[in-house]
Amino acid sequence: MSLTLSRGDAVAVLVGIGYRNITDKKWNNEKLAKQLANLKNEDAIAPDLELDDQDADMTLRDVLAAIEDETEIHVTDNGKAPELPAADGGVLTPMDEDIGQEVDAVDDESDVPVDEEDDGTMVGEKEEAEDAKAADDAAVVKAEAKAVKAKAKQEEKAAKAAVRTASREAKAKEKADEKEVKAKARADKKAEKDEAAAEKKADKKLSLIDAAAKVLEEEGRPMKCAEMIELAKKKNYWMPGKGKTPVATLVASIGTSIKNEKGRFKKTDKATYDLV
Repeated sequence: MSLTLSRGDAVAVLVGIGYRNITDKKWNNEKLAKQLANLKNEDAIAPDLELDDQDADMTLRDVLAAIEDETEIHVTDNGKAPELPAADGGVLTPMDEDIGQEVDAVDDESDVPVDEEDDGTMVGEKEEAEDAKAADDAAVVKAEAKAVKAKAKQEEKAAKAAVRTASREAKAKEKADEKEVKAKARADKKAEKDEAAAEKKADKKLSLIDAAAKVLEEEGRPMKCAEMIELAKKKNYWMPGKGKTPVATLVASIGTSIKNEKGRFKKTDKATYDLV
């Protein structure tokens, strides 16, 4: 069983399953027939395309069904050159040398067609583009993961640095507080010591001769020993002890001082004394 197609219908069938730019120079009748024999129904993108040179309104679907039934395909040149729809919306004539070059992806030796998508992009090129896009996407994902990892590492480093800084500041503050506590303790101890010394000094009474000298200094005038003693007792500079003759004791002490201390007291009149 065989099916004979005109050259124009053979070209129409190939165009109907997606071939573009079929030229007369490279596509002779034998090559067209051989290429048609490899087609399958699922290849059709225009199954209802009617063939001009066939009887009974044969369509592309009918041709493909015959091919699948292992019908022998023949292509003959009957001299007719039907106009066929082209990919750019114009017309395609098998004998027109200006139709263009054959699809680059078609292997002349194997005669196996390279399918083409509706947008004109070759399947091989589209796969390459998809592979390139997938590689780019993978590179972006890898770069983003690397950036996230670097950011996490930087944040971890910053957190550790903050912990170290906080630890140093805490230790410095603790040391400063300890130093302040010790300084305050020393100051308090010194204050207590000074206060105790002041109290002790305040509690300590002057000797009789020192009390007399202080009285003379405050009064600023010569005085008798009895008067000096009374004022010293009144000002709480001196209090009498066991001795019963404080006046005689003071007179003797002043006399000895005049001889030995060279200038602390002086005698201004009988039994009257003053500071030098």
